[in-house]
Amino acid sequence: MIVRVRVCGQRDRFTIGLIEPRDVVKATAAVKRIAKLFTQSGSPFHEARAVLKEAEKFTSAKEYAEALDWAETKLSKKRPVPAAAKVVTFRELAEDWTSGRLHTRFPNHGKNKDYDLDKSRLEKLFEVDVGGRKLGDVPLPEFTVDHAEAAMRGLPTVAKRPATRRGYAQVLNHVLALAVYPCRVIAVNPLPKGFMPKIGKPPAFTFLYPAEDRALLACKDIPKARRLLWGFLAREGCRLGEALELRFRDLDLANGAVTLQRTKTGQSRTWALNAAVVVALTACREERRAALLEARPELQDAPEDLAAALAGALVFVDENGAEFIGYELAERLRDDLKDLAKVERAELYGSTEHRRQLRVHDLRGTFVTLSLANERSETWVVDRTGHT
Repeated sequence: MIVRVRVCGQRDRFTIGLIEPRDVVKATAAVKRIAKLFTQSGSPFHEARAVLKEAEKFTSAKEYAEALDWAETKLSKKRPVPAAAKVVTFRELAEDWTSGRLHTRFPNHGKNKDYDLDKSRLEKLFEVDVGGRKLGDVPLPEFTVDHAEAAMRGLPTVAKRPATRRGYAQVLNHVLALAVYPCRVIAVNPLPKGFMPKIGKPPAFTFLYPAEDRALLACKDIPKARRLLWGFLAREGCRLGEALELRFRDLDLANGAVTLQRTKTGQSRTWALNAAVVVALTACREERRAALLEARPELQDAPEDLAAALAGALVFVDENGAEFIGYELAERLRDDLKDLAKVERAELYGSTEHRRQLRVHDLRGTFVTLSLANERSETWVVDRTGHT
């Protein structure tokens, strides 16, 4: 099949031939896009004409796609950046990303996820002084590798480990990559290929002993809401972000099961809950039902509305009924253990060159360690943790 295509208002027409009819649409679109890229980059049209004439020899849609990829790469630095309605700073774009607003605008680019760790790192980066102003206030069109290097030098002392520093660098790089595409605020990411710090050898992480876990959950000075969360994480092994998004509709307490609809890996998971966890969550649900009726007495005569309101409620909220803030919980866990439950093991509370202090994520490690020690299979563990 042979088709002649006119591009960019030019008199020239280019031939698409010797390919399957079903591929003509893709090939035609590729030809027009290549021509447009040359035009947008400011290149003279004779350069595009030479490429398109060469493309007339192609015999498959794949070759057209490869030619388009080549043109995208070659011309990306030449393409002008569309004028933005206002100057966008590093902070503004980063907050659009971590709030989920960016995912709403561009659902095909990136995924909506748990942003707590990214938010925590960005809040520190925003405040670093880079040449007389804060990094968060730097307009993205003015952002250079010098700003990024100054930010990495100004990181707080907690970011000493190579893997931690790399995490901060990844956040920086990701925001700038989003600024290039899909946001199109800048034309090229200013960070060079070798900017990322090497990971290095990871330190050892600790876990709770069973006696320490018992002391933590038995301590009545710790709000019941936090004890419920600590106990769930240590007995079910899911990620903190997954637990904090769990709603009562995800629980089948009659059959002792839970289903995570959204996970880090993008796959839902279902497993049988620990029997003690079923008892605790059932009691929690009844308390939340009573609280709902107290706050909204009209639901007493509307059982369907009551059931719907309870089903949509978050399982884990703090003692005031507010959502937990993920990045604050590590310090709270250590305070609960040391100051309230009187657990004194020193390695839980201090970091060294070779070992990290206890994190909330280490309750997941506690689950894995103790499950394997009690001869649970790796498959049984993976069903609950979602490790790949």
